[in-house]
Amino acid sequence: MFKAKEKKRIWITLMITAVCLCGLLMNCTNQKKNNEFTLHINFKGENAKYLILVYKDSSNSRVIDTFKVKGSEYKTNGYIKGATRVGIFNDLRNIEDIEDPNTFSFFIEPKNNYVNLVENKFKEAIVKGSKTQKEDEKLLKSVDDVYSDINILMRKRKDLIKKKYEGGNVELINGQIEEISLKQKNNLKKIKNVYFDFIESNPNSDLSAYWLNFYFNETQKDSIELYFSKFTPEVKNNLYGNQIEEKIRAINSSISSNIGDIAYNFDLIDINDKKINLGQFKGKYVLLDFWASWCAPCRKANPKLKRLYIEYHPKGLEVVGLSSDRDKALWKGAVKKDGIDIWHQVYSGNNVLFNSTNYNFKAIPAYILINKEGYIIGRYLSASTEGKDFNDLEYKLAEIFLK
Repeated sequence: MFKAKEKKRIWITLMITAVCLCGLLMNCTNQKKNNEFTLHINFKGENAKYLILVYKDSSNSRVIDTFKVKGSEYKTNGYIKGATRVGIFNDLRNIEDIEDPNTFSFFIEPKNNYVNLVENKFKEAIVKGSKTQKEDEKLLKSVDDVYSDINILMRKRKDLIKKKYEGGNVELINGQIEEISLKQKNNLKKIKNVYFDFIESNPNSDLSAYWLNFYFNETQKDSIELYFSKFTPEVKNNLYGNQIEEKIRAINSSISSNIGDIAYNFDLIDINDKKINLGQFKGKYVLLDFWASWCAPCRKANPKLKRLYIEYHPKGLEVVGLSSDRDKALWKGAVKKDGIDIWHQVYSGNNVLFNSTNYNFKAIPAYILINKEGYIIGRYLSASTEGKDFNDLEYKLAEIFLK
C-alpha cells in the first residue's frame, strides 16, 4: 500500500513538472515569437556588390547580416528587444562615415518592416512598418532648420581653417572660428531640448529610451533616473531601456575617482598586444589620455601632448592613451598618423562603462594625472569639474618636473 502511494506521488510530481516545463517552454517560444522581426529590402543599383545590415539583437549582441547583390528583393529575419535602430551599408569600411551616400540608419520593430533603397541615395530611403521610425522622422523634421544652420556653419568653419593655413590673419580667423563653435554649441543644445521634450511627453515610446540612452553621457544622473522612472515597463525592458538601467547600476556602484583618490587599476592589452596595467607604473607620474580617432579636439591636442611627453618622459612621466574607437584599424591609423606611438596606446573600445564608472567623466578629450603612489592629482578638460584645460595641465607638469 505504501509503495503504491509513493508511486502515485512520484507520478503526480512528474506530471506537474512536465506541465510546468511545457508552460515555460511555451512562454519562451511566445516571447521569442513576439521579438521576431522580418525586414523586406528593395534595392535598385548597378555597382554595389553587397548590402550589409548591422544591429543589436535581443541578447544585446551585434549582428552583421550580409547579402550578395543579385536582383532587387531581399529578406531577413531575427530577434530584437523592442524597436531597434539598424544600419544598412554597401561597404563595411564606411560604417563610421555618416556622410557616405550608401549608409543609412532607421528603426525596425518586431513585425514586418520594409525599406526601399536606391544606390548612392540611401539617405532618401523609404521605410514602412515601423511606428518608431515615423516618430523619429517627425522629430528630425522639427529640427531641420537647426541642422541646416549646423551644415552652413560647418562649411564656413572649413573655409576659415583653409584660409588660416593659406596665410590669413590667424588672430582674426581664430576669433571667427570660436564664434562659430559657440553657435554650433547652441544649435546642438536646441536639438537636445527638442528630443528631451519628446522623452518627457512620451514615456511609452521606445524612441524615448533610444534618445535618453544616446544623451546618457552628457546628462546628469539624477535627470536620467527621473526620466527613466517614468517609462512604462515595456520601454524599460526594451534594448535601450536595458542599456540605460545597466549604466545607472554601474555608476551607482562606481569607484570614486576624485582628486586624492587611488586611481582605478585597469588591466588591458596595448597596441603591441602586450598586457598593460596601471600598477606597473608605480614610482612614476602617469597621464591618462582618453581620446578617439574621430574626436577632432583630441587629434588637435596630440602635437601639444607629444611635446610635453618628449620634454618630461626622461624626467619620469608616462602617458597612456586609452582610445574609445569602435574600429581598431581607424585607431591604429590615427596613432601612426599623429606619431603618438611613442607612448603606450590601449584600445578600450566603445566602453562607456569603463570610462564613466572607473574614471567618472562624460566626454573626450579627458586627461587624468596620477602621482608616483597611484593617487589622482589632476583632472583636465572633460575630466575636470572645475573647467581646467590643457594650459592647466601644462602648468601642473611644469610645477612637478621643473622644480
